[in-house]
Amino acid sequence: MDVRNLGSPFFVMKGEVTENCGEDSYTTGCVEDQFYYQGVFDGCGGLGARTYAQLHGHTGAWAASRAAGMTTDRFMHEGKLRFLAEDGPALQRELAEDFKKLKNAYTENGGITIRGSLSRSFPTTAAIAAIRPETNNTILCEFLWAGDSRGYILDQYGLSQVTRDDIDSDADALENLKQDGRLVNTINADVSFEVHVRQVRLNLPSVVITATDGGFSYFETPMNFEAALLATLRQANVPEEWEEGMNALLRRKAGDDFTLAISCFGFADFTQVKNYFYNRFTALTNTYVIPSDKADYETLKKLWEDYKRSYYRWDGRCQS
Repeated sequence: MDVRNLGSPFFVMKGEVTENCGEDSYTTGCVEDQFYYQGVFDGCGGLGARTYAQLHGHTGAWAASRAAGMTTDRFMHEGKLRFLAEDGPALQRELAEDFKKLKNAYTENGGITIRGSLSRSFPTTAAIAAIRPETNNTILCEFLWAGDSRGYILDQYGLSQVTRDDIDSDADALENLKQDGRLVNTINADVSFEVHVRQVRLNLPSVVITATDGGFSYFETPMNFEAALLATLRQANVPEEWEEGMNALLRRKAGDDFTLAISCFGFADFTQVKNYFYNRFTALTNTYVIPSDKADYETLKKLWEDYKRSYYRWDGRCQS
């Protein structure tokens, strides 16, 4: 099956705290008729705050997110993605080599790094999804990631996080909204890093989402993040209105740069997307969102424990 026949509306919601200085980036593409891919990248401004004259005063984090996108594009279009477990290490090697060249090009003497330094040369996260048709009713989705940018699936069962954040704790998605764990794995030019890989087979129709942390971390709970996606979808009459509505909401809530890339697979048109998620939005609102509003922490935790059984259905770490 030609991936271009899946009829996939594609949306990007993107915002910057400082205009023209945003450290997020994204990429998307279609490799002939074989597979589609999308990726988001969050340059880590804290780790990579150093500015470079050759970059007209932009930070290493700004350059890193864009460089990671270009490496991803080349990796995909050179046919190096094979939908195998080896894809993670293969992309990792490409990124490491490209980032070494980036550092040598912009840093005098190759930028000697002090071991143990909290800073990094050209650090960025990544969350990439590649989607290949399997049958008329299923697709294979491969997620590749490093850091705390995320890959999600949205279907009739609701939102599910497929990737796992590279942070220094075992905090789940709700706990991490409060604790804000420290990143322990980012693409960079100084030290080794890992690109993780996970594959899921999805029944159609399904929605694939990749997001930097600014796109999801300013909601009260993961339940509220899903509700925001579905509420803005419900209010839209055409695809552009969903994109504009979610983008406006994120601009009001987010205190950081944000990027969400959303692709819808297996839908005939936008009206079908809206209708497909109507029942899910109603159930989510009545079961989780309304009860969680102004709830005490114990009540919120009980709601979350129930919700996360579906939220982590691809992860396998949910406690029964």
